[in-house]
Amino acid sequence: PKVDPPPHQEPPTIPSTKVPTKDDLAKYYLNCAYDSFQQKNYWATVEYCNKALETKKDPKIYRLMGNAFATHPKFRLEAMNAYKKAMELAPQDWHTIRDIADLYYASGSNVLAEARYKDVLGLDPDNSVATKRLSELKAKKK
Repeated sequence: PKVDPPPHQEPPTIPSTKVPTKDDLAKYYLNCAYDSFQQKNYWATVEYCNKALETKKDPKIYRLMGNAFATHPKFRLEAMNAYKKAMELAPQDWHTIRDIADLYYASGSNVLAEARYKDVLGLDPDNSVATKRLSELKAKKK
């Protein structure tokens, strides 16, 4: 009897494993940093921000790092340095400008805080936080 040859089969395919891009890694570490910040683990936040910055220089990463540093009075200089790097990349970002103003406010540098809050209102006239802080600073002058 005649036997039919086996049907043609395609070789098995190996599932493709996507190699993560630098952008993927930056997003991953930034998400880890956000999670750590929400859990009030500020040291981990800074570490994850540093890892994200190894792959991508992004103002959001520097701002989050600044916010983590700003939670402790001994790290205000580091916070300001992170905010300055964020500003180099996004000079019109009122969020970062307000964070800088808040840092000045917390450290008692009222003249500098007032100037930055005014900058915020120049970019975002309806910013309630800046408006409130400016009225508080005005009241302190009296």
